[in-house]
Amino acid sequence: MKVFCLLGLLCVFYSQQLFADPHRNFSNPSSPILLRNGFSTTWLNETWTLQNAEALTNRFNSQNSTLDEILQFLYVAKPKIKHYTIQIQLKQDVLSIFNQPSLLISQIGEGWEIYLNTKKIAEQNRFIQKRTRNLVIPITSKTLNTTDQIVTLVNIHFYGEITSPNIGVDINRIKQIDDYVNLISERGEFFSIFFAGIFFMLGFYLISLYARIKKYKSVFFFGLFQITYSIFTFSLGDYAANDFYFKEKIPQIGTVSLYLSFLFLIYFHDYYLIRKLSWISKFNTAIVILSCCLTLFAFEKFPNLNQVLVVWETPQLLFYLSVMIKIIGRDIRNRSQRNREISFLSLIKIFYKNRAGTLLILIIILAFSIYFETFLEWYFQFQTPLVPVTSIAYSIFITSFIANKLENVIIQNSILQVTMVHEKIRHTYEKEISIEKERQKTFSDIHDETSADLTFLRLRIESFKESGDINISQADNLLQLIKRISSGIREKLNSFHDLKSLRENLIDGIHLVILRKYESTAKGTRIEKISALAQSANLDFQQLESIVKIIREMANNDIKYGIGISSWKLSYLPDCATIELISPTQFVDKDFHLGFGAINIKTTLTENRFKLEDYGKNELFHWLIKIPYNIN
Repeated sequence: MKVFCLLGLLCVFYSQQLFADPHRNFSNPSSPILLRNGFSTTWLNETWTLQNAEALTNRFNSQNSTLDEILQFLYVAKPKIKHYTIQIQLKQDVLSIFNQPSLLISQIGEGWEIYLNTKKIAEQNRFIQKRTRNLVIPITSKTLNTTDQIVTLVNIHFYGEITSPNIGVDINRIKQIDDYVNLISERGEFFSIFFAGIFFMLGFYLISLYARIKKYKSVFFFGLFQITYSIFTFSLGDYAANDFYFKEKIPQIGTVSLYLSFLFLIYFHDYYLIRKLSWISKFNTAIVILSCCLTLFAFEKFPNLNQVLVVWETPQLLFYLSVMIKIIGRDIRNRSQRNREISFLSLIKIFYKNRAGTLLILIIILAFSIYFETFLEWYFQFQTPLVPVTSIAYSIFITSFIANKLENVIIQNSILQVTMVHEKIRHTYEKEISIEKERQKTFSDIHDETSADLTFLRLRIESFKESGDINISQADNLLQLIKRISSGIREKLNSFHDLKSLRENLIDGIHLVILRKYESTAKGTRIEKISALAQSANLDFQQLESIVKIIREMANNDIKYGIGISSWKLSYLPDCATIELISPTQFVDKDFHLGFGAINIKTTLTENRFKLEDYGKNELFHWLIKIPYNIN
């Protein structure tokens, strides 16, 4: 006889004390249990007999499965629902010996309804195979109508597809059960959501680690495995099947998430062990894609694909075992070539430190739990929490192992990046210093080679001027040109020293540049310097040259157009250094045109991202320039 997924343990028990009289022996009185094919509401209030039903003492089994039935299990051409009804006739003298008679359903599958006489007291309307549920239904005086009845009728109507794999019904009695049974269903639901949350958090953590380092695909795939497996774990709960918004699609969601978790798990092992996808993983990828498509688009015809996943897991498992054994054996041979004698402790150390050693132990434990659980379900219709517990342990251990390795990698990468940045800065600084020294040497050579010639040329022009051999105005122009050439070369040589001073101390360097500019003129100026909180500026060579150019242009305008004594103020702020110049003039020439120096200064400030604040008005020039310590 073909039946669907049902494995039930039905018993009459009490919750606190076993008997009203603790010294009275329970002799297991007879309570007839009868079975009928089909279901009808007219049967509920009838007391069945052997003339219209068959006796069910403790178990009925289906016929032996044939090849045709196995194929029907995989492919259902048209769903065929089979209905059965079981009646338990509880005599009043049996119920009277219990303080609180109740009905315990410790395991039952697919759809069912429970009636006390004609009143429905519990039901489950879903088609999910291999579900464990613990339910306690009290048979209280309020639900019993014993006025005219000798027995209380407990009718159980159950139904499901005839191709479902679990094909047995067990009915037994137990003498005692603890109070915690009443909470088993709620606890089971809590653990389903709790385990799903753990898997999801582990997966999210691993994917965030992968996003930080942008490498190690094995981490990414293991994170995806955790997330998809959390969806599968959530789909096993009663909340997902009864109250979830997409509860009609939960069987499909569970099957697809299970196959995807299997796919991501084999990808993790491939990239972790052999750094690439293996041929068998590519084959299983096609199997997973096909199975997901069948689940999504033809679930009515292929409702049991989640129970044949073990067929694809087995060759993949054997492949990984061979790969890990080869990796461990290669490491042992390499160690034996370096050390002739290898002790047992050294072998354990090699096995532990090898990337495949610990994983081999975990996979063997997880595979054993899966196969053992499958064996119990297929042959004894019995479920244990072995697979969820080992899955949680496997996930937590691998996640902690990966996280520890990746955190070390992240720290090393951070140290390396900081070192590379400092090295790059040092290299750039040394390159600028080298270029600066080369330029300084070039100008020193030019100065040494030309200073004597320029002095001789100046003396010759002065003698020609005195003898009248050359026009006086032309001689003055030539002498002025020679002076400008000599001053330019000398000023350029001084600028190298100024740049060095700017790099060492920004305000002191600016102060030195201002002093050099005014020392050869009769223009008076005041310089106020606040450098008690000196800070080093992260400025490159071109930016320091721009500062020197700005200061010289401002000083040139002040010397050329300024009236009276100007005032310079140099100071440090927390985020920048400031240069402030106040002069009683607008820096205009005799025709009231703005000096070219001011235009050059604004252009240079814009190019270097320095800040200018103009407080000038009427006949007062007042500029405040801010130079940030870090511009890049």
